[in-house]
Amino acid sequence: EDAPESESEDKNIVKLNVETYPTIDSTKKVKISATAEYLLDKDGVNHTPRYYGNLMHSLLEHINHYSELDCTIADFVLKGKISECDGERIKQMLKKALNSPLAREWFSEKWSAIKTEINIISPQSEKLQRPDRVMIQGDSVVVVDYKFGSDIKRHKQYTDKISSYMKSLREMGYSDVRGYIWYVVLDSISEVK
Repeated sequence: EDAPESESEDKNIVKLNVETYPTIDSTKKVKISATAEYLLDKDGVNHTPRYYGNLMHSLLEHINHYSELDCTIADFVLKGKISECDGERIKQMLKKALNSPLAREWFSEKWSAIKTEINIISPQSEKLQRPDRVMIQGDSVVVVDYKFGSDIKRHKQYTDKISSYMKSLREMGYSDVRGYIWYVVLDSISEVK
């Protein structure tokens, strides 16, 4: 007679006696990165300044022109990167910041090329640099670095960084290079000479 199904399944199981079970010391092989992206408060909301800055950089990285603002924010909401409420607040803040004629120009369609968060290797020093936004029109280039905090104590450091980007762009053959630090939340733009 046919054996019950459970008995026939047991015939296919091989039992092994394991004398050793190899493991590794995870403290020597595995490093856990506690980036702000994963540090959430008790409600699952991340409000750390670092997370906010990274989020805003990521958002602006996807916006070449002002007309793309609403769709990009909607996409971030749809993908769960931001809540609808945060999306609306961010949209209002960015629209206000883009009321500045200079900032509005950066997001206009006048540029033949817009590069966001791309690497530049300085021809002289071979140093890797990553400006937030580079806009090109003919021989003219504008480089912008975004800041989303309210602390401008590191302004000199930011200025040096933009100056370095500008120098690299000049070394690449661009003669008309302008640089700016955009303190978005403070609604302030600082030109770097």
